[in-house]
Amino acid sequence: MDLNSSPSARSSLRPRLITVVFVALMMASLAGAGCFGGGADSGMVRGLVIEVVDRDITQIETLRIRDDSGRLWTFTTVADIGMSGSHVRLHGVLGESVLVTWTEKDGRLIATQIGD
Repeated sequence: MDLNSSPSARSSLRPRLITVVFVALMMASLAGAGCFGGGADSGMVRGLVIEVVDRDITQIETLRIRDDSGRLWTFTTVADIGMSGSHVRLHGVLGESVLVTWTEKDGRLIATQIGD
């Protein structure tokens, strides 16, 4: 089909072109966010509390959780992550899961945020 042949031919291709560009941008965005697996160096995981080691009265040094698939996750922290060790332990005692946001640095998983 010659695109110069008629205005209607050009206008019928425009919606398809917009759709293709939109899908390509969405896939690139998802890949950049680590949604397709691979070498993601950050993420979020929900699991049950297995162990908490305190750095001090307000900060956690080490946290271990088990996700729904049975995988054991061990995190360290470098700053305040939103919950005290006692609050996280309470989740463990009550059997309530926590949501951990993490990054990976030098082969270690570092918890950056913990939420209910």
